[in-house]
Amino acid sequence: MASSDFIVQKSNFRGARLVKGWRPHWSYSREGGGYDNGQNFLSVHWEMRDSNDADYFNNANYVVLHVDSPTNQKLNGFKSAIITAISESGIEADAEKNGFVFKWGTQNTNTQIKRHRSTTVFRVILQNKEHKPMSPEDKIRLVHGAIGCKVDKVLKTFEKQIEIYFQTNKPVGEV
Repeated sequence: MASSDFIVQKSNFRGARLVKGWRPHWSYSREGGGYDNGQNFLSVHWEMRDSNDADYFNNANYVVLHVDSPTNQKLNGFKSAIITAISESGIEADAEKNGFVFKWGTQNTNTQIKRHRSTTVFRVILQNKEHKPMSPEDKIRLVHGAIGCKVDKVLKTFEKQIEIYFQTNKPVGEV
């Protein structure tokens, strides 16, 4: 997978500085939809907090995978199916083989998925045994490089259905 196919970007959300990473076909919207207005979007992305605080910067060693959509029945159906497929993909074993600690999200039941716009599918905790400082962007790239292919494979199975729903052949470039 070419590095140009993976986007890493800083953003601000409600005062929190975040770093997000995704592939272009991991994010869709239509009619001006998006997370902020809670309408017409579906997004899968890696995320971690960003901070200029050196202690936090060096010790924030976890990256989460989010699946976000409005609380709309069809989009929640996609979100739930994606989360189920990821949980059945063997991603936990791959993460652990790569030296990460893996923790499933705690709100992955269908009721919770329907209730919340954003669902943390899982958290990957990096074991920085070399004690080398890494930027949040590099941490996201590291996790994506190790296990992102599993997420990508799952999303490819839903790609046509999602494109039909959004009536586009072009995923959006931002989450």
